[in-house]
Amino acid sequence: SDSQRSHPRLKPYNMLNDYEKERYKEPVRESLKALLAIGWTVEHTEIDIPSNNRGSVRRPSKPNVGSDASPFNYHPNPIDMANLTLSREMQNMAERLAENSH
Repeated sequence: SDSQRSHPRLKPYNMLNDYEKERYKEPVRESLKALLAIGWTVEHTEIDIPSNNRGSVRRPSKPNVGSDASPFNYHPNPIDMANLTLSREMQNMAERLAENSH
């Protein structure tokens, strides 16, 4: 049966060493920083979302469009995230997302 099959090198997240855990956490932290830097709102709730809504992503209701910019006049500019720090709550969320991605 499928429940008995497992890869011999697969182990639970809590059994990973600190280096291996950090390999999952760092990309999640950087993704959260990027979302916050471009003006998205990230919320953490304890409510279980039904499986049919899990893939949905909510975008900001009004895009930040300046006087010289429009959706048709796209000018990609990298956002400096060097000084952006995550709150403790966001750090905890990053750890939980890393664990779930494992």
